[in-house]
Amino acid sequence: MTVSVRRDRSRVSLTLPAAAALSTLLGLSACSRESSPAGPSASPSSAASAVPSSAAPILARGSASGAGPAASTNAPVADLSELLLPIASSYELPAMAVAVYKNETLLGSGVTGVRKLGDATQASLADPWVLGACSKAMTATLAAMLVDEGKLDWQTPLDKLLPEASIHPTRAKITLEMLLQHHSGMERDPDAASLEKVAASKDPSRARKALVQKLLALPSPQPKGTYAYSNVAYLALGVALEVASGKTFEALALERLFVPLGMSSCGFGPPALVAPPTPATARPFGHAIKDGRLEAARPGAEARIAPAMAPTSSVHCSLADWAKFLRGHLPIPEGQRTLASRPSLDRLHTPAFDRKTTSGFSFEPGEWAGPVTLHQFGTSGTFFASTWLAPTKGLIFVLAVNADTPTIRDAAEKVENVLFKRFAK
Repeated sequence: MTVSVRRDRSRVSLTLPAAAALSTLLGLSACSRESSPAGPSASPSSAASAVPSSAAPILARGSASGAGPAASTNAPVADLSELLLPIASSYELPAMAVAVYKNETLLGSGVTGVRKLGDATQASLADPWVLGACSKAMTATLAAMLVDEGKLDWQTPLDKLLPEASIHPTRAKITLEMLLQHHSGMERDPDAASLEKVAASKDPSRARKALVQKLLALPSPQPKGTYAYSNVAYLALGVALEVASGKTFEALALERLFVPLGMSSCGFGPPALVAPPTPATARPFGHAIKDGRLEAARPGAEARIAPAMAPTSSVHCSLADWAKFLRGHLPIPEGQRTLASRPSLDRLHTPAFDRKTTSGFSFEPGEWAGPVTLHQFGTSGTFFASTWLAPTKGLIFVLAVNADTPTIRDAAEKVENVLFKRFAK
């Protein structure tokens, strides 16, 4: 079977031959969600110290290390490292990792390469990788949770979401759902100088709020309701979540996602931005092309994945922990709590207007997975991440690379097409 995967930079997508099938096939349990345990504070680089062993799970947890739980049967977990090696070498990638799950069962995993070019330290399946634009799915899910609690509404406009901000009239009536669906008409990115200032800040929440207030005071480049992929919209959404919850975005993600799901490797910003005496190479460095050569990026200089950019692009996770979150967007057995209510999750997966985009997803061909295929991928300038979910088959594919190159999506597609043929029969 040949599967053609179309990728646009920093896009997330959802495959659905018939949109009407979505609610039926993604019929998540509508059981009541209890309040998540409050998450203690954690450093920007990791949530590991913030996850108590007694945290009540929303969904069943996997292993805290490696790629997660092995198959519950006697079937061996497939070693996929040999698949990755020639492709990573051919595309001159520092490291590449992949894992495949069927619901909570690990079917196969593999990793190849080094954490940093010029250093021999090998990458590990337990390493955290920057998710780039895939971070937006977490932001959208947090918004759905607050809608369920009555703290937000899909149609609330920006001037009500951020009552203390001075918002230009062209932006004032942009709704929460427009922000989620990239129909705000906002600019794609902040200017370079603002990104650098945000990256240098020691207070991500304050820096994010100041940047958003600065941008919202300016005229919108396009009318509201216009499709335009926008990282600025998700930064504004992150600030709106802070106002509605009374918590920083980082604390909210810890309390509602990382802690209850046992996502102990997750955090914000460059994974290699660690405090001494931990060596920087204890985690992967990002890499980018500079002067025609692929080079390791200095963690503190990666403005696009600064901690303050968490709502749009700078969450980092191990593959196993990322899969724990993604599992919440698959059908959930009756009796288990869901990430959000069924109506809210269905709304996140519903296309906007006449576009393919939804709140974090869009429509793409992917017949190998059945009527519905959820897809996300993101680039951050120095990392790449991609996932495919087949809800009717309970399959989750996750892939990550510690580099962003002009051909990175081609490399990922080669790996994913082999995985589809092998595991999605």
